[in-house]
Amino acid sequence: RECHRPRWDALRGGGPMPADARARLGSCVACLRSRDGRRIAAIALFVFLLAFKPSEPHLTRYLQDEKGFSSHVVNDEIYPVWTYAYLPLLFVSAPLAEFWGYKRVIILGTGLRLGTRILLLVGTGKVAMQVMEALYAGGSVAEIVLSAYVFRVVSSQRYEEGVAASQSAYFISHVLSGVVGDVMTEAIGWSLVSTFWVALASVAAAALVAIVCFPSDEACDQAEPSPAPAAADLEMKASVKPAAGEGSERALGGPADGPAHQAARVARPAAGPAGVLSVDSGPAVAPQWRGSLRVVASSLTDGRYMPLALLWAVGNCAWLFIYGWETSLYTIWQPNGSDWNGSVLGLGLVLAAAASALVTLAPVKRLVVARPFAVAFAAASIA
Repeated sequence: RECHRPRWDALRGGGPMPADARARLGSCVACLRSRDGRRIAAIALFVFLLAFKPSEPHLTRYLQDEKGFSSHVVNDEIYPVWTYAYLPLLFVSAPLAEFWGYKRVIILGTGLRLGTRILLLVGTGKVAMQVMEALYAGGSVAEIVLSAYVFRVVSSQRYEEGVAASQSAYFISHVLSGVVGDVMTEAIGWSLVSTFWVALASVAAAALVAIVCFPSDEACDQAEPSPAPAAADLEMKASVKPAAGEGSERALGGPADGPAHQAARVARPAAGPAGVLSVDSGPAVAPQWRGSLRVVASSLTDGRYMPLALLWAVGNCAWLFIYGWETSLYTIWQPNGSDWNGSVLGLGLVLAAAASALVTLAPVKRLVVARPFAVAFAAASIA
C-alpha cells in the first residue's frame, strides 16, 4: 500500500527521481526500520531459507539410487512414518506453543529439520530413514506454529503484510530451489548428494535467523505504538493483546485471522495502550489454559468459521497427499534418464498461484463472495 512503482521511464532516461517516488522510497525504508517491518523481514527470510531445498524433488530417486532402498521400502515403509508421526504431533504443537513459547517451538522444529538433513546425508539403513521421517514430521508441525507466530509478532495493522511476506517467501523459495536443483544435477552435472548439502546449509542458516532475529514471547506482548484502529478494522480483525497470565489467542490453524480470532475477544474489552484491545481476564492468577480453552470453544461453536476450517482441512489433506506422492510418481514415470522434477514442481506451484490470483479479479471475487461453497466444490471437482 505504501510503496508504488516509481516512474521507471524517468529513471531509465537518466533524469532525477520524482519527488513522489523519493517519498515512497523513503516510506519503504522507514517501514523496514520500524519494529514490525524488521520482524516481517526476519520471518520472510526464515521462511525462504527453510523452504530452500533443491534436494526435495529428487528425494525418492536419492533414497533408491544413493541409499539402495527398493521402491516398496521407500513408499510403504519409510514415507508412511511421516504421516503417522505428523498426526499426534499436530495436537501437541498448539498447547506446547501456548505454554512453552512460540519462538522455542519454532527453533525446536528447525532443529528437527536439521536432524532430518543430517540423517539424510549420513544415515544408513531403514530405521535411520524412518527416524528421519519422524523428525521431519516434527519440523512440519512447527511450520503451523510459525503461521500463528506471524499474528503474534506484528501489530494488527500489519497482519496482511506479514502473511503476504511469509507466503511469498515460501512460494519463491520452493520454485527457485526446484529450478536450482535441476540446474545443479542436470545442467552442471553435480551429484544428487550436493543438493542435500545445499539444503542442510540453508536450514542451518534459517535456524540462525530464528535464534538471533525472532523476538521472544515476552517481547511480543509489548505492542508497538500505532494509531488507534478504525471501527471497521476492529470488526474484521481480532485485535487482541494477551493479558498477563494468558497465552496468545492467535494460535489457530486454518484460515488466518478468521472469525475465531474475532470470537477470542471477551465481553469486557478494556482500552489498552495505543488503542489496542486487552483481554479483561479478571484476576491475574487465572490459569493460563483458560484463555486457550475459551478460544477453542468459541471456534467450535462459530457457524461461519468452522465450515471454512473444515473445508481448509480437507483441501490441505488432498494437497499433502498429492505433494507427498509426486516424487514417487515422477520416479515411476521416469525411472531413468534426466530428472527435471524440480522444474515440474515449480511449474505446478506457479500454476497454483495463478489460479489463486484469479480470486482478485472483480467478477470472480463477486462470485466467490456470493457462493463460496459452490465455487470451492466446483474447483475440487475439477481437481
